[in-house]
Amino acid sequence: MLFVSFSHSDFELIFPMRLLHNLPEKMLFAANAFLSACINLFGNKSLQPSEILVVKIDEIGDMISATPVFKLLREKYPNAKINLLCKPICKTFMQFNPNVDFIFCSVSDWKKRYELVIELRGTRATLLKSLQYLPSYRLDRGTVRFNYRPASGNLSDRETNFLVIKPLLGESEMPLPELFSSPSDKDFIDNFLTQNNLQHFAILHAASNLPVKEWAHERFARLADILIEQYGFQIVLIGAKSESERIASLIKLMKHKAMNLAGAFSLTQLFEFCKRASLYVGNDSGPMHIANVAGTPLVGLFGPVPYGVFYPFGQKARVIHHISNTKSGESSMETISVEEVLAEIKLLLE
Repeated sequence: MLFVSFSHSDFELIFPMRLLHNLPEKMLFAANAFLSACINLFGNKSLQPSEILVVKIDEIGDMISATPVFKLLREKYPNAKINLLCKPICKTFMQFNPNVDFIFCSVSDWKKRYELVIELRGTRATLLKSLQYLPSYRLDRGTVRFNYRPASGNLSDRETNFLVIKPLLGESEMPLPELFSSPSDKDFIDNFLTQNNLQHFAILHAASNLPVKEWAHERFARLADILIEQYGFQIVLIGAKSESERIASLIKLMKHKAMNLAGAFSLTQLFEFCKRASLYVGNDSGPMHIANVAGTPLVGLFGPVPYGVFYPFGQKARVIHHISNTKSGESSMETISVEEVLAEIKLLLE
């Protein structure tokens, strides 16, 4: 069950503006849907492919939401070789997934025909590759986006990925996302926790891929101090190595001590680290989805993104999502208060 806290809504968008929003992406979706329809007109979805290509050129959280696809494909085609075309950052954790046989990260390395191509998120270049090496059967994200219109809300990214491959599956149910690490990752984190005497700790992630999706550092600092004083948490802040100085500046705003772990872990090590944490609070980002799969109790802070699409799942995940007030000019993240986050944390922990 997912718990969501909403503020007021303000959808004063006029129809033509909605048509123009993300127009290049919509055109790409349309081209992909048309190509798949043409290929599948003569194709056979009952084929038993020896080799499958999944295209997912996307960010960390988006790739995590797509991991059920690989499990379902393995169950459906146990003897097929499953290939993945993705960004290098995603290869760092997908390489341990037992349902993926081969990963490459450059479109130029696509040099042959695959019997089945599944385009979960591609580019113009991958569309042209499908034209160059016509598969026997092809499924794509654009077809789902045009054909499925939920009565209310939006399809989650996980639901969209499932619907892309549903024509192959019949009555299969959608499994949960999953991540895998190596034994050395587990040993590294166990040793790290022992060396740093980390036991009852909370992870805070104050960064995001866009500044407008970030909660104010002053509020993170105040939240961290309260978590130390009221719950006895040890506080660690995570992020990329390039974010170390920003995290150090945030810690300076606190009354108490905290650990700056920017760049300390690989993504699979972070997964093991999150498994051992008592709480995670962070902006909408890849690490939040890693913590979610790890089963960490978490509060995700959401701003200028569609409702429901990128939410974490499960009973341990709570979401605070505000819509911007366009009349006042106030950012949606600015309307999230420390008290609101603390209320969600209390419900999680108690």
